[in-house]
Amino acid sequence: MRCPPPAVSGHLVLFVGHDHGLPHVRNASGRAETARHAVLPIEVFETFFGGRGVASCSGAHASRPDRETSP
Repeated sequence: MRCPPPAVSGHLVLFVGHDHGLPHVRNASGRAETARHAVLPIEVFETFFGGRGVASCSGAHASRPDRETSP
């Protein structure tokens, strides 16, 4: 891992959760296992975060304001 990153790029990782403020990410292009399945301090994550993302939710936590929900 380079610190800091040279520029904002288009690399995409999957944020899969967190534990006590430590983001858990999956990086399919990671060369080492620790890069493919990483847990890192939020300060390190923020250093590499390009300010873009995609959010998706499903199940009981999903909300569609344009649709009525069934009881």
